[in-house]
Amino acid sequence: MKKILFIDNSKPIRLLLYNLFKKDYDVVTVPDSATALYQISEVGKPDVIIIDPSEVTNSKDYQFMQYIKNSIVFKHIPIVVLTKDAGNIESLVPKETIDRKSTR
Repeated sequence: MKKILFIDNSKPIRLLLYNLFKKDYDVVTVPDSATALYQISEVGKPDVIIIDPSEVTNSKDYQFMQYIKNSIVFKHIPIVVLTKDAGNIESLVPKETIDRKSTR
């Protein structure tokens, strides 16, 4: 079964996403990127990461996304960014992670 890793500091959002996808996917939800790294080491690599990053470009979430995309082991894992601030997405995530087709 495909594995999804959701990273969001909102427990209601994590619960909602878990319930939406649990039927078809192995779902792991965590409140922050530090816990996400721990889960990846314990549970294994996810097939996709969905994250709601903090709005600060030097945040741990931003660093986490950079780490994943620069890692030889993890760089193949797609990262989906959920944010309420779509106009500011390019400043929130590393440029290498943006799929230009999906932001239009």
